[in-house]
Amino acid sequence: SVLGCATLAIIDEYEASGGDIVTDIQNDLEASGALDDSDSLDADTAEAEAAAMEAVDEALSVLRDVNDADIQELAAAFDEGFAEGAGFGMAEMGVDPVMFAEWLIGDLDYTVEEAYIFDDGTGWVDVTVTVRDVSAFSTTFDDEVDAFMETEEYQNMTDEAALKAKLGELLLSAMDKTMGTTEDYLMIDVVEKDGTWEVDPDSLESEMEYLFAF
Repeated sequence: SVLGCATLAIIDEYEASGGDIVTDIQNDLEASGALDDSDSLDADTAEAEAAAMEAVDEALSVLRDVNDADIQELAAAFDEGFAEGAGFGMAEMGVDPVMFAEWLIGDLDYTVEEAYIFDDGTGWVDVTVTVRDVSAFSTTFDDEVDAFMETEEYQNMTDEAALKAKLGELLLSAMDKTMGTTEDYLMIDVVEKDGTWEVDPDSLESEMEYLFAF
């Protein structure tokens, strides 16, 4: 994410110049009398990191433990995204959006790895995700469409409904050929508000768009 990458770049530059951001924060607090024991800073940081990781886990849990309402919502979102690119929805191709959503997230799992928290009340959380190989699916679908467009069947096709139905067949075929999963990585921004760590909604949306882009 933009915020996460920018923060990481700042830290890298600072440490490359010989500085240590954690040590400097601790020294400033000790000099002001706000911190008498270095363990206090470590404990506060650990607590904030745990809270940030818990917030991210809660936000992502809907993808692991989906109910019928969640599936319907995801299906609508995927169908809308497809329609924006193709100009028509999956149903017009004879493909059930709910079935597609179930296929796409059926084997999804994730691990919240580590949190990076800073004294300005911002940070990010790293997540490893096991998810359907959307890139392989998209490539397979594109290849099947390209191959179909070279056929005499396509050259002689004049009925739009028949064309959409054929595209639906190719979509289902691509799904059958790409049942495998892949490992991906997310970096989700978090922010502290009134003492509580929360997921930045824009960051979460951006990472979900990246994860399920097809």
